[in-house]
Amino acid sequence: ATKNAIENIVYYMIEQDHLEQRISCYQDMAQKYPHEAQPQYVLMQLHNDQSNYKAMNTAAYKYLKNKREFIIDSFDKAKTLYLIIKSHYYIKEFDAGIDTFQTYDNWVQSIMEPNDYVLWLKFGIQLHIECKCYQRTK
Repeated sequence: ATKNAIENIVYYMIEQDHLEQRISCYQDMAQKYPHEAQPQYVLMQLHNDQSNYKAMNTAAYKYLKNKREFIIDSFDKAKTLYLIIKSHYYIKEFDAGIDTFQTYDNWVQSIMEPNDYVLWLKFGIQLHIECKCYQRTK
């Protein structure tokens, strides 16, 4: 509980900083504390805001790796999985995105609100379409 309180204080202290400054701050934290999940969670969101999908993808996977399964909030996990398939789409890693989509689709549907699940489905469909188009051009 104390750790969460400190993480929230830090978040609100630097929330007003420019995006690049916040990214730099959280990258420093992630480097100093490589097994902590919170810096990766924030970096994932900041990189999404920046449309830096490769960095977002890396942070999302590190967040899932660092966050213990028994304490991860279902919404946070579903959001992270959504950002992972979104990033796979934009960095043209269609097969990896499809694998993630197919592995978690039923679970994500049970967690997400319908309006959020539509966005999940959108990227799942786009990944399948792009994968087929990409395979035809090889």
